[in-house]
Amino acid sequence: SRRRHTRSFHVTGVQTCALPIFDLNFFRINNTRIKKSKPTILLTSCIHGNEPLATSTMMWHIGTMLKKYNDDSAIKELLDSRDIYFVPVVSPDSFPHSRYVDGVDPNRNFPTSINKEKQSIKPVKALQDFFYKIKPHAVVSGHTWGRVFLMPYGDKMENSEHHQQYTNILGRMAGLSGYRYMRVCDLYKGNGVDRKSTRLNSSHVKRS
Repeated sequence: SRRRHTRSFHVTGVQTCALPIFDLNFFRINNTRIKKSKPTILLTSCIHGNEPLATSTMMWHIGTMLKKYNDDSAIKELLDSRDIYFVPVVSPDSFPHSRYVDGVDPNRNFPTSINKEKQSIKPVKALQDFFYKIKPHAVVSGHTWGRVFLMPYGDKMENSEHHQQYTNILGRMAGLSGYRYMRVCDLYKGNGVDRKSTRLNSSHVKRS
């Protein structure tokens, strides 16, 4: 029945990752009845606190996937084969009115290839620590500007080693949504832009 299937998931209302300097709240969806090893996926939103629609969109996706698990084979396959973490609000102290945390744009506050020792503000540091803790195979960061899908790199003007794979995936997503897709560096010429999808992925993330 739907009730039994839904209860088989490990679904947390709000769970806190106990990090030394900051509480990072997240949801986790994992079908615990399936014991095999699964790729881990991390989805985040509202690193800019004044983009609450990104959080609303994430919560809608969570609700839709759970509601339609028994009726949609694609959703069932997705949830049965992956361990998915959702961080609806990366920067709660600025939510929902401000882009900045402690006077800093958090999405420009990640370490870069030319400044690997950069000390990030608390929510960004917590997100980095969480990334290394769960070691996701893929990461998606949700924003509410531009109608564009972005791919590495953000700190240098060159293609990533997985550029063709990103192009294939984002090309299909763009075809379904009407969005554009491009490299981060083609949109932002600065440093420290959402490093989850650039330096961190390059060194620690396997793609399946």
